[in-house]
Amino acid sequence: MPKKIFLTFVLFLFIGLSYSCQKESQDEIDQKDIEKYISDHNIDATKHASGVYYKIIKQGGSSHPNVNSRINVDYKGTLLDGTDFDSGKKVSLELGRTIIGWQIGIPLIGEGGEILLIIPSRLGYGTTAQGSVPKNSVMVFEVKLHFVS
Repeated sequence: MPKKIFLTFVLFLFIGLSYSCQKESQDEIDQKDIEKYISDHNIDATKHASGVYYKIIKQGGSSHPNVNSRINVDYKGTLLDGTDFDSGKKVSLELGRTIIGWQIGIPLIGEGGEILLIIPSRLGYGTTAQGSVPKNSVMVFEVKLHFVS
């Protein structure tokens, strides 16, 4: 009888390990979703080493922000399904207090620049829901950078 129990345990362990090895990571899910979004919307985006996708709409001037900068922006945030979740005009904030995706993407443009950012969930809110943004959500931002200080 103990041999039967042991063999049953080994069988269930093998099945469980096989299933867990086949499960996609959140990064893989985000990557597929982002690639589909880019394809469906015919966006000529560049992939940053971090995983953020971006399209520079307007490069802007020579003054670029860093994480210690105070910036003034217009922005609109949507989910991949087109749901608007946030927007603002002439919003002043410290770049270092924003999501990592913004800290990576916004410095790619200068004052007066505009950028489209497609941010994987781990560089946004990750596994935490924020307001109307569900956990593990890829976010799309249209951002216009007015000034940097």
